[in-house]
Amino acid sequence: MPKRKRNSISQIKTKAKKVKLSRANETDVQRQKRLQAMRDRDKTSRAGESKDQRQQRLQVKRIQANTSRATESENQREHRLQKSGNKLAHRGPLNQRTNENIVLKQNGLRLAHRGHLKGILTYVSKVFITILGNTIVNIKKL
Repeated sequence: MPKRKRNSISQIKTKAKKVKLSRANETDVQRQKRLQAMRDRDKTSRAGESKDQRQQRLQVKRIQANTSRATESENQREHRLQKSGNKLAHRGPLNQRTNENIVLKQNGLRLAHRGHLKGILTYVSKVFITILGNTIVNIKKL
């Protein structure tokens, strides 16, 4: 038997579910405005903060992250790393190039020059590019 459809957002009981639903339907511009407003709130709330206070606050965050990571299970660790690797995956095809660059950076790869390959993307390691560059320099010296 199918679930009954909701007539309005006011029928949702918890605030978290309301926020999740509203964020799922927001446009990219709305998302950027919301994130910018959050950044501005952080800046104004920490406007009078000294360098020592900032360092202390960041140190507390680092300690909390280290202790939580020390006690996390293998599955939790995999999930956290996978989540951090796929931060931009949900934004769609507009950020495909950015996503590819992040993956390449994580795997130590670079995008090879496309001019001679007729638009075919080729991935090579940084070591290979360094060796190739050194070889070309040595040939030019001869």
